[in-house]
Amino acid sequence: MRLSLRLDSSQARRVSLALLCFVLIALDVMSGGLVSHFDQTLREWVQPQPVSVASWLGLARDLGKPGFSAALLGIAGAVASHLLWKIWPFVFAATVFLVTEGLVYLTKTVVGREGPGVWVDRADYPGYYPSGHTALAAVCAGSVVFLALLCQGGVRDIARAAAFGSGSGMLVGALAAWHSVVGDFHWLSDGLGGLLLAYCVLTLAFAVVQANDRHPGKIGRPHRR
Repeated sequence: MRLSLRLDSSQARRVSLALLCFVLIALDVMSGGLVSHFDQTLREWVQPQPVSVASWLGLARDLGKPGFSAALLGIAGAVASHLLWKIWPFVFAATVFLVTEGLVYLTKTVVGREGPGVWVDRADYPGYYPSGHTALAAVCAGSVVFLALLCQGGVRDIARAAAFGSGSGMLVGALAAWHSVVGDFHWLSDGLGGLLLAYCVLTLAFAVVQANDRHPGKIGRPHRR
């Protein structure tokens, strides 16, 4: 089975810009440049205190825990596959999780960034750029919203579901990123990198679904007579 991917010019520009920013931040972090200096300045200004982080921000970051997000995506994919009578939702959920985790780990290993505060000397950890919790929280939230909307009888337009999914994912990811900064678990640029990566994963994943559905623009359970 061959999968196709179609991005309109606007999507292609946004994904390209996100990838460019992701790479440029990584290079700056590796060289200890301007971004790293800004991270230090912001940390001093925020004066992070892990014990005082708001619990509602913690809920957003919990979505970025691999075990929690894997379970939630698995359930969402299984339910959507049942309701839509198609196998792709479950495959979609598993794929976005594995791709996100793989890209995060690969980038962390290549960049090898030290963490802030007490995390600076953390042993047996590949690095802090990008924030895996931020990326996974955004991808998890965006994917679940996307699948949930497609399962609703009144919302069957893939493009509309993708727009809501991307927006929801970025919002949850931003909350998770800020939790990491205030809690002193990550630098700000780590969270930004996680958001950029998540945006690319979600945009490309949604585009693959839209390009390969047999009924462009519409998706759902076949009608019975």
